[in-house]
Amino acid sequence: MSEVKFLFKNVKGRQYVNSVPTPAAQSPGLCDINTPAMSELEVNYTNFLMYADVAEPVKAVASLLAQEGLRVSEVLNLHSSDVLTGLKVRIKGLKGSGNRIVQPVLYRSFWEGFRKSNYQIGEVYDRFYLYRVFKKYGLYFKPKNSSKYAVTHAFRYDYINKLLK
Repeated sequence: MSEVKFLFKNVKGRQYVNSVPTPAAQSPGLCDINTPAMSELEVNYTNFLMYADVAEPVKAVASLLAQEGLRVSEVLNLHSSDVLTGLKVRIKGLKGSGNRIVQPVLYRSFWEGFRKSNYQIGEVYDRFYLYRVFKKYGLYFKPKNSSKYAVTHAFRYDYINKLLK
C-alpha cells in the first residue's frame, strides 16, 4: 500500500484530495498547462489499488497488467518458476509475441512469496473472475473505433495508446 501512495504522491502536477488524485489542471496555478490529466481508467486503477477489498494477488496481477501492457493470458500463465532472482518475471509471449523479462514495481512482497511457492496464477484465478473484479471497479477502456469496452485487456489498450502518443 505504501508503494502505491508513494508512486502517486510523487506524480508531478497532480493535486490530492482525500488521497484520490485529481487533475491539477482543474485548480489554476498548481501545474504547467501541458500536464496531462489522468484518464478515468488511471483514476479508477489508483482507487482500486488503494481501496478495493480484493486479495493482494489480484492487485499484483492488475499492477503488472497496467505496468507492462500484458495480455491477461500471459499473466495467468505465470508459474512460480517464472519469477527469477532479483524479482524479475519471465513472461512467455503468446499470440506471436516474444518472451520477455519484466520487473514489477508494485507488490514486490507478493512476487517474492509467489517465487517461493509452487503454483500457477491461472490455477487460482481465471479471466472471468478478473473480468468481474475489473468491471466492478471501473477498470475498463473503450478503444477508438469500437462500440465495446475492453475489460481484461483495458490496461493493454491503454498502454499501447500511451506508446503511440
